[in-house]
Amino acid sequence: MPVVSIPEIVNIPNIKFLGVFLDQFMSWDVHVEYVNKKLNCSFYALVQLKRTLSIKTLINVYYSLVYCHLTYNVTLWGNSTKSDTVFIKQKRIIRLIFNIPFGHTCKQVFINNNILPLPSIYILKSILYIKHNLHSFKRNSDLHAYSTRNANQFVTVGHKLSKFEKSTDYVGVRLYNHLPNEVRSLHPVKFKRVVKSILCKHAFYSVEEYLATRLLL
Repeated sequence: MPVVSIPEIVNIPNIKFLGVFLDQFMSWDVHVEYVNKKLNCSFYALVQLKRTLSIKTLINVYYSLVYCHLTYNVTLWGNSTKSDTVFIKQKRIIRLIFNIPFGHTCKQVFINNNILPLPSIYILKSILYIKHNLHSFKRNSDLHAYSTRNANQFVTVGHKLSKFEKSTDYVGVRLYNHLPNEVRSLHPVKFKRVVKSILCKHAFYSVEEYLATRLLL
């Protein structure tokens, strides 16, 4: 009989797929660490550039070296347990660019310069994900015939795992439903512009802060 060779199964601690790291425990800790390393490199590059460049130019460098890492697949990792470490490094970079002393809040600087904090970036990308996939979600009006104030809001899926509450499908629907009706009805191009404007105006530091704020145009 022929001998069948069974390849050895190698256990690897994490894998990189489409630019995102996922570890063996199905968490985003490895990817968050990867983003933090990128931001550290960007910080030290900005330290050198700050000697010769204006704040306006440094902001452009920020979008080239920092913003790209904050936005890439942020809907996957932006609400994870350790994402706060990335936000801390983002604020460190903002303090460097705008000469903000350590311990002073950056929030007004974010607002004045239309720069989104990491939590607001996560909120924006999650809302846009829902907007682009409306066909995948059910509205309250799909479940009953009653005409209610929340008839056009989307239904959050029932679940038994607390981990699901951090998923894009669950959090994204909550974030989307919180928008004013007149915003949710906008064409996608204008919708994105208006939602980003709202987020820049408030510079939310958390999902909870966003959900606790009454949003006005």
